[in-house]
Amino acid sequence: MMIMMMINFINAAHTKSFLIAAGWVFGEDKVVKYGIPAPTPRKMGAIIDIVVNQRAWYYSCIFDYPVPTRVVSLCSANTYSPSINADEKEMAEAFEAILKNGANAPAIKQALICHLMAAIAHDPEFREVQDWAVAPSSSTQPNQIMVELKEDVRYMMYGRKREPIFLRHTNTRKSRFDGEQRSLPDYCQKHFGTICVNEAYRDKLKGRVVCVFDDYLTRGNTFETLRNLLVACEAKKIIFVSIGKFIRRGENSYVQKNFTINGDVHTPHYMATFLSPVYHAFVLDPAAQRSLCNLRELACYLQ
Repeated sequence: MMIMMMINFINAAHTKSFLIAAGWVFGEDKVVKYGIPAPTPRKMGAIIDIVVNQRAWYYSCIFDYPVPTRVVSLCSANTYSPSINADEKEMAEAFEAILKNGANAPAIKQALICHLMAAIAHDPEFREVQDWAVAPSSSTQPNQIMVELKEDVRYMMYGRKREPIFLRHTNTRKSRFDGEQRSLPDYCQKHFGTICVNEAYRDKLKGRVVCVFDDYLTRGNTFETLRNLLVACEAKKIIFVSIGKFIRRGENSYVQKNFTINGDVHTPHYMATFLSPVYHAFVLDPAAQRSLCNLRELACYLQ
């Protein structure tokens, strides 16, 4: 992974480098806007130390059919586990306050951006990504924090198109209100009935590698909806990234939900028919949880 500090923004984008904005010297506007701010040399040192050592995804699942797909999460979102320590719990709760409640916590937000961008910059698979997207929120208004995170990553990885790939045209209930008793097709149908693919991407996702960001992954229903839409658009490869992963009691697999889609996915007038579920093993890496403790230190430096 390359780290660049207060250099030409275009050079950083072309080399897909992690960009740090040194606050004590003059820099171009885009470096200041999209670089991770380091107000002092001491704070820059702390950022570099944490970025260099951020190499783990907490949750990971990979499957190949019908399109190579990878699902990853930065950290655990479970805050009541007996194995979580105080620093991990504090950061998990701080992330939730920002992502779900829009809390105004600039230092925590910068630590989160740093965490996400470092993990992506270290992972060579993300250098293949050509298009970047955000999973729509339950309302027709996008989650602005996730849009900002996506844009920071898109600039770092030299993504060209900023328009949203997915549009929520009709409000729907929040996923946390979905009961466990609902059947697998029902979980996704509420999304198929309220999400379409942006007309700006008509015939432009075929053969492309697409990365989708979301705040949290629980059952994977939102992502499975978007994955099926991307398959219908003939994407070549799909990566899904969530900030947090809620591990449910007894959970031992990721459920891939396959649908056939008929009609124009760029309009609300298409039909999705459930085919079958496929169950995949996932991997948890506790090293990613330890990085949350380091992020607490980074947030303190950034204040």
